[in-house]
Amino acid sequence: MSVDFRSKITHGGAVFFVSTATPDSDLEEIADLVNNAYAKVDFVQQRTTVERLRAIVTHPVQKLYLCHSPEKTVCATLQLESVADNTATVALFSVDSSYKGLGTVFLNYIEKELFKTVQEVALNVITFQQERLMTFYQRLGYVMSGSARELVLTDEIRKFFLKPQYRDQILHVQPMYKNKSLGTPV
Repeated sequence: MSVDFRSKITHGGAVFFVSTATPDSDLEEIADLVNNAYAKVDFVQQRTTVERLRAIVTHPVQKLYLCHSPEKTVCATLQLESVADNTATVALFSVDSSYKGLGTVFLNYIEKELFKTVQEVALNVITFQQERLMTFYQRLGYVMSGSARELVLTDEIRKFFLKPQYRDQILHVQPMYKNKSLGTPV
C-alpha cells in the first residue's frame, strides 16, 4: 500500500501524517481503531465494519481522512459524509486514546482544509450520555443547530450498533455546526 504522507500536523513535538483512505488501506486496522474508540461510549456495541469502511472509501463523494502516528500507524479518523449547500458534514471521528489531545489538532486541520471549499462544517451528536462530547465540540466552536431530533434506526442497525440493554432506548441526535467566519479557537 502506498500512502501519500505530504500532509503533516504536529502534536506534542511529534509529526503526524494525514492521508485519505483508499480501498488499499488496511481497513481492518481502521475498523479496529474506530470500534475501540467508540467502545468507550457506554451504549455502543460496534460502530463500523470493514465492509462499511470499504463503502465509504469507494463512494464518489465521501472520504475517510486518516491521521498516522510518527510510526505510520493509523491513530485517528474522520469521515467526510457529504457536501451540500456549502456545508461539509463529517462523522466517524475517532482517536486512539493513547494520543491525548491529538483529536483537536486533527479535527482543526481537516476543518481548515474543508473551509477552503465550504462555509460550514456540520456533525450530529447522539445526545444520550454524551454531554462531555457536546461540550468538546462547543469548545472547538461548534454550536447547536435547532432542536435534537429522534434518531430512527432499523432493527438491524439497533442490533449492530447498540448493546442489548440499550436497544429499546429512544435516541436523539443534536445537529451541530461550525461556520468558517467563526474561525478555529486556539
